[in-house]
Amino acid sequence: MANIVIDSMMEQALIEARRYEKSAGCIEGKYFGAISSFGTSIVGSGIRSTLLFYGAKGDKFTNFESSILNILNAYLVNEPVENLYFYENNKLTLNAVIALKLAIRTYDKIEQGD
Repeated sequence: MANIVIDSMMEQALIEARRYEKSAGCIEGKYFGAISSFGTSIVGSGIRSTLLFYGAKGDKFTNFESSILNILNAYLVNEPVENLYFYENNKLTLNAVIALKLAIRTYDKIEQGD
């Protein structure tokens, strides 16, 4: 069954996926699994715990927060979200994560050594 919310988030998700491009049409393989883990963590631990965990890692994965925020703000034009820490709608956030995951999967996967 189609998800209209995810469909409407896809345009911004494709724009956000470009942030992770290492070379034309290619994204590092670590992002393919990491975005799935990000969404799974939201389901299991909530938004705040997930953001704290990914923020503590201090690496490129912290970009997920701003990407998800940009996708939500493009979708919620009249009610922009300023900070995901205080955003409690897990279902809408998960839809944004899924949209980003689908957008990332349109790229070829390259491993770090390639």
